[in-house]
Amino acid sequence: MDRNQVEIAGRLTRDPEIRYTTSGRTLAQLGIAVNNRRKGADGEWIKETTFLDVTLFGNQAEVAQKYLKVGDGVFIDGRLQLDTWEDKNTGAKRQALKVIGIRMSFVGGGTREGVQDERPRNADIDTSTSRPTDPKVEPQGDFEDIPF
Repeated sequence: MDRNQVEIAGRLTRDPEIRYTTSGRTLAQLGIAVNNRRKGADGEWIKETTFLDVTLFGNQAEVAQKYLKVGDGVFIDGRLQLDTWEDKNTGAKRQALKVIGIRMSFVGGGTREGVQDERPRNADIDTSTSRPTDPKVEPQGDFEDIPF
């Protein structure tokens, strides 16, 4: 049985960047920092930060752009996607793992710069976005050689 699901909670490392696919669909690219702690060999706690790229589509992309700013907390439920491309300068094959967001929730709240938080409740966010069908944002490559 195959399953590709990931849940992350962290803080935005930059404001959402909005773009549009060739078919006119809205997409937002987010950077999210997720902090983890583990005990080192000496018994001291070590803080590790993982930086993740997240892509949202449709209404969720628009909501993210309107209400989220660098430093805001967010919870993302989504799937992993491996993007592959050829480096234009060196010709080397490159790849990066990113998260395709399926559902988004705001974490935290209150006020920002003395202004009451006007973000919609999570129930007000349209989570009906489906898997993107635009070929420019789908993974590229031959998957025939995958050993499973």
